Amino acid sequence: MKNFYYYFFYTIANFARRVNKRDKDFSFSSLIFLSLCVGLNILSIIFLIDGFTSISININASILVMSAIVYGVNYLILMKNGKSIKIIEFYDRRFENHKPKLMSILLVICYIVFSYGICIYTAYLTKGN
Repeated sequence: MKNFYYYFFYTIANFARRVNKRDKDFSFSSLIFLSLCVGLNILSIIFLIDGFTSISININASILVMSAIVYGVNYLILMKNGKSIKIIEFYDRRFENHKPKLMSILLVICYIVFSYGICIYTAYLTKGN
């Protein structure tokens, strides 16, 4: 269970748990945000393919299909059979006596900024094409 994907999910879930204490299903909110970040990475690739090759892609249709696929895969990986609860409990036990290292939290923040930034940048690059 020690991989970046699960840790990223846990970090978002922990943040959602602290921000909205009334939200009983904070893992679902985390799933949506995680799917958004992964989707933006895939969308960046779609922008690059559409902008710099002769292949014509319907951007609106590809966004809808890609979003559904990413959300579905993340649901199967993280939510099915209570996997999200196991992930959260695993990392809660791991960080019970000490806080997560600053470097790992900065890595998660850098990934989020990178996901949004690269998508905006590739959309800007391909805007004129």
